[in-house]
Amino acid sequence: MSIQRVAVLLVCTGNICRSPTGEGVLRHLARKRGLAARVRIASAGTHDYHVGESPDPRTLEHAAKRGYDLSEQRAAQVRKEDFDAFDYILAMDRSHLRILRSIQPEGSKAKLGLFLEASGKWKGEDVPDPYYGGVAGGSIASRPSSIPRRSSSSTHVDLQRGPRHHVLMAPIARIPLLAALLAAACAYAADESKRTVCTITVNSADEREAFRRNLPEDKYQFVELVERGRPDWLASACRQEIRCDVLVVSGHFAGTEFYSSKFDVNESLRVDEMERVQCTASCPGLFSQLKEVYLFGCDTLKPEPVRSATPEIVRALLRSGRTRADSERLARTLSERYGESSRDLMRRIFADVPVIYGFSSLAPLGRTAGPLLDEYFESSSAEEIGTGRPSARMLSLFGPSSMTIASGLRDSDPNADYRRESCRFFDDRVTLAQKLELIHGTLRGDGAGVRMGFERLETFFASLDEGRRREKEISHALAALVHDHAARARFLALTRDTEDPAIRVRMIALARSVGWLSPAEQRAETARMIRDLLATDAVGYGEVDLICALNHDRELDRELHRVKVAKLFANRPAYAAARACLGSAEARARVLRALASPNDQDVQVAQAYLRHRPITDSGELRAAASGIARMPESAAQVRALETLARHHIADRETLEALTQLYAQATSVNVQRAIAEVFLRSDQQAIEVPRLVSVLRERRLESRGGADLIDVLIGRLEGS
Repeated sequence: MSIQRVAVLLVCTGNICRSPTGEGVLRHLARKRGLAARVRIASAGTHDYHVGESPDPRTLEHAAKRGYDLSEQRAAQVRKEDFDAFDYILAMDRSHLRILRSIQPEGSKAKLGLFLEASGKWKGEDVPDPYYGGVAGGSIASRPSSIPRRSSSSTHVDLQRGPRHHVLMAPIARIPLLAALLAAACAYAADESKRTVCTITVNSADEREAFRRNLPEDKYQFVELVERGRPDWLASACRQEIRCDVLVVSGHFAGTEFYSSKFDVNESLRVDEMERVQCTASCPGLFSQLKEVYLFGCDTLKPEPVRSATPEIVRALLRSGRTRADSERLARTLSERYGESSRDLMRRIFADVPVIYGFSSLAPLGRTAGPLLDEYFESSSAEEIGTGRPSARMLSLFGPSSMTIASGLRDSDPNADYRRESCRFFDDRVTLAQKLELIHGTLRGDGAGVRMGFERLETFFASLDEGRRREKEISHALAALVHDHAARARFLALTRDTEDPAIRVRMIALARSVGWLSPAEQRAETARMIRDLLATDAVGYGEVDLICALNHDRELDRELHRVKVAKLFANRPAYAAARACLGSAEARARVLRALASPNDQDVQVAQAYLRHRPITDSGELRAAASGIARMPESAAQVRALETLARHHIADRETLEALTQLYAQATSVNVQRAIAEVFLRSDQQAIEVPRLVSVLRERRLESRGGADLIDVLIGRLEGS
């Protein structure tokens, strides 16, 4: 007996009328019979007319009147992968069936058929398209008086094509094929002791398949939660009322999401989506009975906190009237509460779960993890899985790969109230206006909690589009916040005291989003941040990149006259580059000279500046190329050439100077960097025969096979 769920895909043209109705009604029937976790039901269209859209408004209206909620469905198009992902694909009419047969890959497992094929009274008939019937003709899931009333256990889908046609009714519970699907699902219901292993496979499938190979079918059933091509797959699992005993997640972990390194895989698992599942009332069951979680990704249980109470927080506490000892003690407490390592995060998300396996640093690749799991099952009882008891054998096998173990946060643990506080931001029972009031309360505090919880505030305000801001309750809550002048003053003081310039810029942007700053005031605060930064000994490549990016629209040029650099730093290229980002012509000339500096850090600063303010004048370009040609061969010269390559040179004089430099070079790395310049240059400006000759005759011996020089020669000879 297969341990997969029975999977059914219903198909119409655009996936906004007939097939979403069938999906909604079948799911209703499955829930009613207690089989939601055993049957996977979805729908799609043969065409991409409405991908991503909700069902037709008439469909939603008539379904809602009869107790079917289709509001969370989104249209999708049938894909070739569906023919292996589903056991049955049922077409609403013959035209859909013909299309499905024409695109079904050879050897795929899905059985194709008409939705009404086995209905008895309507055997072989098409389900009429209600789309063009207007409101009167769009009666979906209705029961016309011309059909005798069935027993309350029957579920019907009636579709009518306009006022000219009689309504067709499909008593789904009486269709033998669909009844067979539900009967297959019943086989799972017969054994309530089975443990459900949910898998979320966004990268390697090796770990999932190792569990599947080794766990006995009569004890475990598998549910893959990811539905390829469906962005709301986690919400879909919630709607199907799946309940997981074991969760296996496979994917690269980046702190905020699990993702795939495969270019053709778009699905990912965001941490905030997992938090929403755990906190919201709309999905109370998916992870509610978890006994074990396996997180196959790097750093998933890394113990080091991602943030800590910075010096400005201590200063904020001192300003509030606390003693230094008290301020430092509270700062440590805040770090423990809000710092939150990956381990803390996973403990909070999977609260009360007895066993969470993960990795404190690097995790093995799937092709390594799969065989290790096979080795584990060879020497251990498979029935350990899902018991909620940690396995010493599992830890010993994966220990060299940094596997570690944790348990979910409990209400009795320190800082457990932080989880309840965090959940309020994800709980759909808490309105946006109520969340704004919570945020207002935080912003009225002494500033330490604001700084440590800043990312959450930033995310919330980013989600408030103009439409939501105009809603009455939200508008009133925002107005109360905007007019809280004391909170504004505290927030701006904390912002100005923040040492990290990138964080300070984000805090300024948040003040603008709240409504505390006008555009002119935001620009003035940004200029103030730049002035404060240039008064420190902390300006380098990253700071130059930040200042240039902030002035992408040249609005900050007007602040140049107010920006002063201390004499101590005046001769450093990074400070000249910062002023050049604000429009200083004199400083730009200094940065261009720094591009030819023998100091690699100076060249890196020039590189950061030129990313935003490239050379467009041919005279400047020739001077830069001439200076680079005179540099001693070094990593700095290679970096300068790489910077030049990004300018897509079309000036013949500059290209000739680089040809001569190639011929004179004694470093193969310099020659390769010059080859990159030519590869990115205007091919019409290159004297091809001469360059090919120089490339071949003056090429230095190198190891490692073909390189950029070979690529350049091939391209030139091909042209």
